[in-house]
Amino acid sequence: MTSLARTHGVSLRPHLKTAKSADVAAIAVSGNTGGIAVSTIAEADYFFSRGYRDMLYGVALSPQKVAAIAALQRRGASMLVLVDSRAGVDLVGKAAGSSDTTLSILVELDSGGGRSGVGADDAREINAIADAIQNCAALKFVGFLSHAGHAYTKNAEDASAAADDETSAVQRAGALLAKRGMPAALLSVGSTPSVSHARSFEGITELRVGTYMFGDVQQFALGTCAFDDIAVSVIATVIGHNYRSNRLIIDAGALALSLDHSAEKWVPGAGYGVLVDLNDPSVRLGLSVIEMSQEHGRVGAPNGSLPYDRFPIGSLVRIFPGHVCHTVAPYDRYYVTSGDTAIIDTWDKVSGW
Repeated sequence: MTSLARTHGVSLRPHLKTAKSADVAAIAVSGNTGGIAVSTIAEADYFFSRGYRDMLYGVALSPQKVAAIAALQRRGASMLVLVDSRAGVDLVGKAAGSSDTTLSILVELDSGGGRSGVGADDAREINAIADAIQNCAALKFVGFLSHAGHAYTKNAEDASAAADDETSAVQRAGALLAKRGMPAALLSVGSTPSVSHARSFEGITELRVGTYMFGDVQQFALGTCAFDDIAVSVIATVIGHNYRSNRLIIDAGALALSLDHSAEKWVPGAGYGVLVDLNDPSVRLGLSVIEMSQEHGRVGAPNGSLPYDRFPIGSLVRIFPGHVCHTVAPYDRYYVTSGDTAIIDTWDKVSGW
């Protein structure tokens, strides 16, 4: 990803909402500007305590969180925050004034994903937001940001088109405000699929991506990584054989793997995670975690036949997650291995909000 950014002459701001680890961040920012993106105040506090100063808080800022952002800035952080409505600007601006701080503002645009952000072609709302920022001494306009959530498609052409939507959205909004004397210093785009399939980054200043650091079954299906590139797995223990339901029972349930089964959309049978060989993760076993309760995972096989003898009670299994961001979130550390199960290091991480 660093090489891609360099090739296109844009900055890379790794989004650490996926990894939530300073050890991973050190690898991701190497050779880049050093700026990162986070999605929670807990992440911002954690990364600041480990020396990171240039941070983008990547969800629309609520007025209740302004005091925490202000506290980080007083300690020396350089924070970028998001707004996506005129009402949000008014509330955040009032809170910033009360906190005696100046907030650097990015306006979030919805370029097609439909999650959040002002409509990319809603000139009236964009101008209203710009008016509100200009009229508030506690706010400083910096630029625009978008996340092409609709790039999550198995069709590479559709993903490229979503990337075009994303790029065009911030360019058009930037041109709109430039005409009124508010040039955008930052035009930030990013999702791992959109950036991976983009045809051009002309006019863009920054890429903001995170899942690429680890990969997962979903990203493999979307063509952003090879299966062998998936870097995170969960090691679980076989705790039972349920011959009545034809399932292996493991001690990794919803809290260990998450209830996100979005990979199933792209890889039928992926379920909540795909089993790979314990010592050679490149080897797929044709098994997946297909049912889940809080602390129980139930492993099945598409062909209906389970190799119970290969997985006696007490044996270990390795699972590649369908969506790595959700899977790793609750853990407090990573065990680092070198191609097998031998642990060579431990990396800490943050969780919570």
